[in-house]
Amino acid sequence: MPSAQAEPINQAEPINSVQQESSNSVQQEDTITLAPTDASGLAEDLVIFETMVSEPKAKVSLQYDLPDGCTVKGNLPAKSGSVKLTCNGETKEFAPVVLGADGSKIPWTLTSTPEGLGLTYTSEKAEALATGVISDNSELIIKEASASIKKTNKEMSGSVSFSFDNTKASERLRSSVGPDPRTTSAHLVTVPSHYRYCPHWCKPKSLHDYCTWSPDQWFKADFRGPCAIHDLGIEETRKKPMNLEQKRNERRMHDYRFGANLRTNCAYFYPAGTLGRSHCNGATHIYQSAVLTATANWDGS
Repeated sequence: MPSAQAEPINQAEPINSVQQESSNSVQQEDTITLAPTDASGLAEDLVIFETMVSEPKAKVSLQYDLPDGCTVKGNLPAKSGSVKLTCNGETKEFAPVVLGADGSKIPWTLTSTPEGLGLTYTSEKAEALATGVISDNSELIIKEASASIKKTNKEMSGSVSFSFDNTKASERLRSSVGPDPRTTSAHLVTVPSHYRYCPHWCKPKSLHDYCTWSPDQWFKADFRGPCAIHDLGIEETRKKPMNLEQKRNERRMHDYRFGANLRTNCAYFYPAGTLGRSHCNGATHIYQSAVLTATANWDGS
């Protein structure tokens, strides 16, 4: 999924309007629309939708806007699984992704809408990560995302959270572009000086375009540094005189480092305990799972 060179985005973070009934009741959120981050990925069998994190005890309603030329082809699954799409005459597979902060799958209900697909779910004790993918490898992507969340929680001494801000939605401030002054303890993972950005003529293109399988940035969080380091690692591995299994194992190490570097940059641009950090961290698990899935199907070249 080729990505253009990232420029700062002067865009506010998604803010969900929440009606709070009581501290123990389920909160009803407005319908949230998730669009594809890059619909051109249809050609490479991977489209990732925008990612959001919902509050604990929230009943969430989502709207997936399918890429142009895509329509629902098959029957809708009940509480998990995927649905067949027809995209410009080709059959594709769409899968909702709804995972708890402990990595567990959360059941959902999927419906057809004029714009694409609608989905509802209820998060329970903790937050929930929601997105969607169009890929024949959707099951593996969800599995890797779940494992990534569980691993991160373990590294954080069992903390089951996406670093969510408990202030009411109406009181949250929209963040401006640039690092937050409260994140001075975090460092920024930057693009190495020897990285060559040339997606139009360098070969292979996927190792010279920053982020192939994810956006170059998530709102104000710059992901070009982690993506460039990931590209350089793969470039080094693919040239080594190793068999395919060894190459894939080494590339997985680059994938895990990629995910960690993404979360480092989330910490740089968003302070702990805020909605921005929560959404940003949630997105990184999906992007990490995408590269791990690519590694599982890599031919080593």
